[in-house]
Amino acid sequence: MGALRTIAIAILGISGFVFVALFGRLPAFRKTPIGLLHRALWIYLPNGLSYLDNRLLNGCLSYCWNRSGSYILHENHPLILIFFASLMVAGQCMFIPSAWSRISTAHHFWIPILATMPYAFLYVSVTTKSFITPKNHAMELERYPYDRVIFHPGRRCRTCQVIKPARSKHCGICKACVSRQDHHCVWLMNCVGLHNYHYFLSMILSLCIMLIYGSCLGYTLLYQTYDQLIPPDSLLRTTRQSWTAFCNIWAVVIAADLRIGAITLLMSMTAPLAAAFLVYHSYLIWAGMTTNESSKWSDWKEDVADGMAFKSTKAEIYSTSPLLAEYQRAHSSWPVSSEQVLVLTDGEPPKEGCLLSPHSNEINQPSDRDAPIDRRWVQVQSMREIDNIYDLGFWNNLRHILGLSIRPKASASDVRMADRTAAEIKPKCTPAELMLKVILTGTLSHYETRGMIDDKRLEHMLSAGKQILYKTHQESDVRHNLGLSPDIWQGFTDVLTKAIPVLESQSFAWKSPPTANYDHSSSNLIAYNYFSLVKDIERLNDLCTIARNLLATTKKAQNMAAEKGFDQRILALVDTCVRVTARGFDGETNARNEERWQKVVNLYKRLLITCLQFLHNFIMHNEQRKMVLWLDLFGYHSTGDSNIIQPREPLDPACNQQEGMAPIVKTGERIVNPPIRALYDQTAEDLLLETISNFPREPATIKEEAAMLLLANIKDHMEKLLGRDLTAIQEMGKDPEQVKEIRAALTAILGAKVDGWSDLQDRAKDLPPALPEDEPPRKKAIVTIDRSATAGFPRVCWTDLPDLSEYGALSGGDATVMEEDMSMPRSAQSAAETLQEAKDELMARLQESSQIADGDQDYDTGDAGTVGDDDSRSLEAVADGSMEEEEEEDDEDDDDYRGRPGDQQRGLLTDIPLVLGPAEIEALPMIIQAGIVDSFGLKGGERSGSRNMQALRCHILLTQETGRNLLRELLIFIAAWDLPDDELYFKMMVQIMDAVLRNGLMSHAYSDFGQPKDIISPAQAVVVKILTHIFRAKYSPASVTGSTQPNATKSPAPLSRVDILTVRYIFTIFRGNIIPETCALIYLQGQIRAQRALPEDFPLNLWDMERVYEGVYQFLEFFAVLTENNDWKNLLVKWEIVYDLVTLIKELEASIPKGQLSSLALGRDSPSKDQPQHTAPAPVAVERPYDPGDPDPVDAGPGSRAESPPITEDPSEFEWRNLKKLVVLVLSSLVWKCPEVQDQIRRYGGVETILSCTNFDAHNPYIKEHAVMCLKFLLEGNRENQKMVEELEAREVVKDEGGVLERSGLEAVIDKAGKLAIRAKDGQEKR
Repeated sequence: MGALRTIAIAILGISGFVFVALFGRLPAFRKTPIGLLHRALWIYLPNGLSYLDNRLLNGCLSYCWNRSGSYILHENHPLILIFFASLMVAGQCMFIPSAWSRISTAHHFWIPILATMPYAFLYVSVTTKSFITPKNHAMELERYPYDRVIFHPGRRCRTCQVIKPARSKHCGICKACVSRQDHHCVWLMNCVGLHNYHYFLSMILSLCIMLIYGSCLGYTLLYQTYDQLIPPDSLLRTTRQSWTAFCNIWAVVIAADLRIGAITLLMSMTAPLAAAFLVYHSYLIWAGMTTNESSKWSDWKEDVADGMAFKSTKAEIYSTSPLLAEYQRAHSSWPVSSEQVLVLTDGEPPKEGCLLSPHSNEINQPSDRDAPIDRRWVQVQSMREIDNIYDLGFWNNLRHILGLSIRPKASASDVRMADRTAAEIKPKCTPAELMLKVILTGTLSHYETRGMIDDKRLEHMLSAGKQILYKTHQESDVRHNLGLSPDIWQGFTDVLTKAIPVLESQSFAWKSPPTANYDHSSSNLIAYNYFSLVKDIERLNDLCTIARNLLATTKKAQNMAAEKGFDQRILALVDTCVRVTARGFDGETNARNEERWQKVVNLYKRLLITCLQFLHNFIMHNEQRKMVLWLDLFGYHSTGDSNIIQPREPLDPACNQQEGMAPIVKTGERIVNPPIRALYDQTAEDLLLETISNFPREPATIKEEAAMLLLANIKDHMEKLLGRDLTAIQEMGKDPEQVKEIRAALTAILGAKVDGWSDLQDRAKDLPPALPEDEPPRKKAIVTIDRSATAGFPRVCWTDLPDLSEYGALSGGDATVMEEDMSMPRSAQSAAETLQEAKDELMARLQESSQIADGDQDYDTGDAGTVGDDDSRSLEAVADGSMEEEEEEDDEDDDDYRGRPGDQQRGLLTDIPLVLGPAEIEALPMIIQAGIVDSFGLKGGERSGSRNMQALRCHILLTQETGRNLLRELLIFIAAWDLPDDELYFKMMVQIMDAVLRNGLMSHAYSDFGQPKDIISPAQAVVVKILTHIFRAKYSPASVTGSTQPNATKSPAPLSRVDILTVRYIFTIFRGNIIPETCALIYLQGQIRAQRALPEDFPLNLWDMERVYEGVYQFLEFFAVLTENNDWKNLLVKWEIVYDLVTLIKELEASIPKGQLSSLALGRDSPSKDQPQHTAPAPVAVERPYDPGDPDPVDAGPGSRAESPPITEDPSEFEWRNLKKLVVLVLSSLVWKCPEVQDQIRRYGGVETILSCTNFDAHNPYIKEHAVMCLKFLLEGNRENQKMVEELEAREVVKDEGGVLERSGLEAVIDKAGKLAIRAKDGQEKR
């Protein structure tokens, strides 16, 4: 049994291996496990073995393997043919003699025929060639017409140097062009083509018949053996046998008749393989194509799915052109032709004036971008709309292959598939579309009327939705059909329109009437509605996931979603998710409620992630959608400003007509200094119209709160005047005509009922109608969209249109570097003066604070500009408790300024980094990537021209407060989670900031991310860290790639102007702010240690010190990377960076004591860049510049925030670990083979400081070794530095109490020559 099982498994394995190896590359197996195994066998496995061979055997094995593989794969060798023939001969020689005496006469007749037929057809298949030669070339050109879809006239074979006939292909193995080439068959050692295809089919058919016949005959013979071995009355013949017993019995039978059994087993296992070949080629005959052509049609199928194929007719395109007669003239006797003309584009429809290529389906669009769309072309929706003139129908295809005459049909010569109307070719509603429509209708009814659909049917709909979700994930045809259905997108929009208010009423206490179940607590309300919320959120998440998948098809699906306004519903859903997830638990302590609340919040996070993924797919490869989303997210939202905001022409002339809810991006102008009367055009009516559309909604700003109160005051009057309740008035607001009626009613009410408003209007009447003539209104270019159709009231989203020409000379790759670009405005002398001013001002402030504290007087610090002003003031308030009320007022002001979670003033997406973790947030930076990073989300690479849309959106992102807030939070996210450089999120942020750098906006970004009380904010520290990564990759490529091969190194890129200006700005900040203020803090630490100041006078807390430390460290690492490049090094030397580094290290040496050896084990843990990270470290807690107004901190998950440091740690004793060592490293890199730096270090007094760094310092491990190396470079070839060191005298010897020398009976002394010497102690002899 074991041997037979091994034989069976071996036969099955060999058969599967041969099938995968030889046929896994067929188009039918593409994107299947067979295709994956084929790639693994031919690509992944050889690549892995090649890597190991290169590392271990220096490529010897790969050389032999390549030689053998080249022969086996690329040479026309007979090895497989010999194997195939030998297998058949050996099997027949074993089977037929053993069976001949046991079979009947009829089998004696059929066996020779069936056994010899495969050999005959194999012979003619091998010997018959279909090659195209100079003799038959003219005849082959006329055999088939060119369909101008997959075969085009005029193409020349680059090897044979002849015009390629239609349906032909050059075979690299046979080294010839083959007529009607199907494939090269390694079993035949020949190409299967026009003249031997019928022999090849006959061979497969005969082989299939022989194997099936032999399997049946072998089974009959084995059953005879079965009857002989097992008597009729044996218990083994029972009908109810286990599989084990059945297999054991037949194993004994096969072992008893081994030859018959083994060959029968082989035939039964290989027969399905032959049958599969026969079925596949039968399908090709039915479809009217070859294996080679099926691959070409697969490419067309992908282009059609991407919306890149367009069709027309020859009569429409060529009209009266002489080419029409030429194209319609029959060049062959082929019975079928087509009037269809197909072209491929980049997704944009052909425009008037486009040029067709005679040798391909590509077109050349006109150079005029404003050219109108050519209406003669229609987009191809499915492959059924494309004519295949080589498909004559199954029977005629078969007759043609067999060489028989084709039976003509009545309309065979008049096939004109392109003449069918759109109604005839419109695809019917697919089962998936029908099911999704039913789900959407049922879900809409569920949200419109709660309880209409019972729970059982809701569960069925949920299950059906998951089936559709699976189909949209796996099947591209389903995605394509659903994504192009307007009804589907309208259904999605209607569902979210009704679902979002239902979710908010179950999640926000202010939107639900108060009851004892939740007592004005949103968290308790969520726990109360736990079961319904779980199902509702899961249902919506499935629908949003389906919508996300549908956008992965074509640009048309994206535009259709925008036309129905579904993107606006997604943004509203994002707003709801953020408002829920960004708030902490506000209910009473209740474990069950808190657990339920946390589960619902996690579901909301999951829904939020899906919405972000939808937005990413929504804008990919679609410039119009990107710009609209940018204006929705980062633009100003205005109502009633029509006289200030003046739209003009479309930004993209190709998109000049609004379709549905999708707005058109237009350029325009806004009045910068409008007439005073125009300022009053933002009337209470406009404010109330916007408030009515969103009522009830939690107010996010004071303005919205005032509008809510005003609406509550006039609500009854408005309902009486209009004769409708507020809900009906909200529906009226969706109709622009009825909005006028609402506005008139509001005007009448406000004029009589609101105190103060009429007086304000009276004052407005007295104002001049316009500005004086000598001061005309100034205008500024803007880009805008009209959102009135979506909002239900006049609403415009706009932002200033940046002038990219101002930055073009700076950010262009060929920008010329000016002499002034390389100059440094701040000299070392001015930096020294700034440092002294910072020290004096800091000490003066401390003295003033101590005098005020002694006099017990109230003092307002006012607007001080030195470090730590806010914190020193807060420390004083905490000390005497006299400023609690003032602090509370300040907190309220901060809340008003910062906004609340989900506040539109902060930006819709700004709070998302506070909510999601690193593995969840990836879609958010991908949205920013798609909008501003060149070659990301673009078909065609980087944009160029006067209006680079990626650059335009980058400018908009940084000029708008909401965009800066979002980018700041994305950067702080890196510090908050302590993400490493190889994290995907970090890499995406590197690409985003690299786009900012390329557009010349890095200095603006760094400046905008600063905070008044911080020397360097967390976002700024991350910016410098990312700059370090970018410059290392650009100017030190070997350090990034880590390649050890000499051929992999490449020369660094030349310095660009934008990079030089950015580095100059960073260095100016370093010299003018970072170094003076950091050294002033270090100086104050020294003063406190010298007891000239008190520790409680130190202006910063421990968190502030850690932020300063992190920022300074990032600056030093940045300059360390720059010193690896000679050009940057020379520029830094020119700017005398040595002064700043020497100043910092001198201040550290003078004020911060060195760590003793014992402190390595007993000292507290300060930030260290060399210490290994603990496993799964908790992220670093960072004080965010814009904290949410929620009093409870946001918990993004267990362990998502580190605990605050112990309050017992004194920030004045901060150790600045490893900072001194890093300064020495940068100095070492600068001074290496640079005499100018050697002189600068001596001139600024750095030699003595570096010498003092040769002592042991536990706070800076290995600094002694680095300092010695720096001294070596410093003294090398510089006689003045050497002389200076030689003149140094030893003054004293540090005591070695209990040290190694004392235990050895030795002591260190200074001898008469002033040198250090070792001698015996107490008169003992020196050892």
